Amino acid sequence: MNKKRKIMIVIILVAVLIVSIMGTYAYFTSGISNDKAQSAVLKTGSMALTFEDNDDGINEKLMFGESVVKKFKIINTGTLEASLSLDFDQMINTYLNGSLSYNLSYSSEEDGEYEEIIPETNMP
Repeated sequence: MNKKRKIMIVIILVAVLIVSIMGTYAYFTSGISNDKAQSAVLKTGSMALTFEDNDDGINEKLMFGESVVKKFKIINTGTLEASLSLDFDQMINTYLNGSLSYNLSYSSEEDGEYEEIIPETNMP
C-alpha cells in the first residue's frame, strides 16, 4: 500500500471511532424527565348561517313603475362570528336596458329601521 492510502484509512478509522464514542456517550447520558402534569385546553365553536325567506319567489308580472318587496333573513346560528357574500343568480332583465333595478337594505331587527347597503342599481 502506498503512504497516502494508509493515512486515509487511519483518518477514516479515527473518525468512526470518535463518532462511535460521542454517540455512545450521548445515548447513555441523555434523558428526558417531566414530573409536572400537563394539560391542553381546546375550545371549538360552530359556524352556521341560516337563510329564511318570506315566500318562494317573485311570481308576479310587474308593469313599468310597479315594484315588489322581497324580504329575507340571514341568521348566524353558530357560536362564532361569520361573514356573508351575497350573489344574485338568474336576475335577468328582459325589458329595456335600465328598466329593472334593485336596492339592498339591512336591519338587525325584523321590524327595525332599515339601512341602505346598496343604493338603487339598474340591472344590465
